[in-house]
This record gives sequence, C-alpha cells and structure tokens, in this order.
Amino acid sequence: TPTRQQLDMIAAIHINGDEDLVPMTTVTTRGLMIRRMNACGVLKLLASKPANRAQLAWTGGILAALTSVLKDSSFNYVDKATYNAYNMARERAVSALVCLSSDKTNRILMLHSPGLVHSLIKTVDEDDRESRLGCCVVLKDLSLAVENRRLLAQIPGLTDALFEVISGGNKDLITASLYESSPNENLHAARANAFAVFMNLTKERDNAVSPVSLLRLGGTVVTLLVRRSSISRNVSFTHVIFYLCTFLLVA
Repeated sequence: TPTRQQLDMIAAIHINGDEDLVPMTTVTTRGLMIRRMNACGVLKLLASKPANRAQLAWTGGILAALTSVLKDSSFNYVDKATYNAYNMARERAVSALVCLSSDKTNRILMLHSPGLVHSLIKTVDEDDRESRLGCCVVLKDLSLAVENRRLLAQIPGLTDALFEVISGGNKDLITASLYESSPNENLHAARANAFAVFMNLTKERDNAVSPVSLLRLGGTVVTLLVRRSSISRNVSFTHVIFYLCTFLLVA
C-alpha cells in the first residue's frame, strides 16, 4: 500500500491518471510540468538506493506513473520551457526505471506492467539521447529474465525499434560510411544495449528461428562482419561475434 508521500508523488507524476476526469490539456501547463519533473526527481533519488527498488516497483501506482511520463511525449506543449520541463521529467523517469530494472526481482513484474514496454519502445523511436539509452538499458535488463524472452520478442515494434538503433537509420550498412563517426556517445551505448537485447532474445530457440525481425538482424550482423570498419567503436566487434555465435547455435 502506498504511503501518503508516495500517493502525493504518484499524483504529481501521473497527472492524466483519470483521462475522463482530467482534461489532456492540463499536461501542458508549466506549473504542473515542473511539479511533475520534481516528483520524478524524488522518485529517481529513491530508486537509486538498492534497498528501495523492490518496494517501489511493487507499490501500486509507481510503475503506472512512470509509464505515463514516457507516453506523454506527443502532446502539444504551450512553450519551450514547458517542453524542456517535460524532457527533464522523462529523463528522470527513465533513470528511475533503469534503477528499478537493475533489481532482478522486478523484471517479470515490469514486463507485465500495462503499457510500460510500449512506452519504452515509443521513447526509443522518438528520442536520440539519454532517454533512448536508458530505455535500451531497461529493455536489456528485462531480457535477462529467461521468463520474459519469448513474450518480449512478440511485442509489436520492439525488434524494429532496436534494429533502427543498431543500424543508425541506415538502410544499407554496406555503403554507410558514417556509421561509426557519430559524435553521439549515447547512441553508441544504446547500440551496445540493443545488441545485448537481441543476444538475450536469441537464446530462446523459438525467438531465434521464427521472427522475421531477428532474422533481419542476423543479416545485418553478417553485413557488419563483412564491413568491419562500419562497427562503431562502442558497439564492439565482440558484440557482433557474440550475437552471430548465439544466433547460429540456437537456430
């Protein structure tokens, strides 16, 4: 049962919790967004302490509140300051999720939390910096749980979103000369975590054999091996070798 402080924090973060009662336009007001940003900061701080992580994740409303922040990126914010406050709230919410997913006892719960994985995919698709990296880390953590792997591979959009992170948006990696030259360090780290997700999913035999997206990634890995200079300095050659070996062993 949430404490009074936790209920206040959830209310500040999940400001559109009852969409029939709270107009969607309230999310654009600067005061509410700053309050939401600060509450996400408090939750991030609490989640940074390992002793708190299981209790927070299993407290009703916490995961739903964090999910709501990631889902709200599509709203029309009234001004740049409000939008910047939203971005900071999202970064803090993602950081809190990274902390919670690092506790292995939370991973099955988080996968089954309504809308959470879909909101992670949405952020991977839309962001190109810290929030995308954090979401890739959470997805990697969730894929470490053997019980999660088959279901994760079946979630619409997941493998395509991670493939775009790895490919850098390049449809033809063989001719992509700028693959490793991006100055965005968050992108390089996100690629490493995306590879880790695929390696974990491929350990489930059904995932390695059937989904088209995983087979598509297998072709991409071969392409990266052919053009070794295309492999980013942080998505190391070792990641590619590990993925290919895992893919071949279980396929």
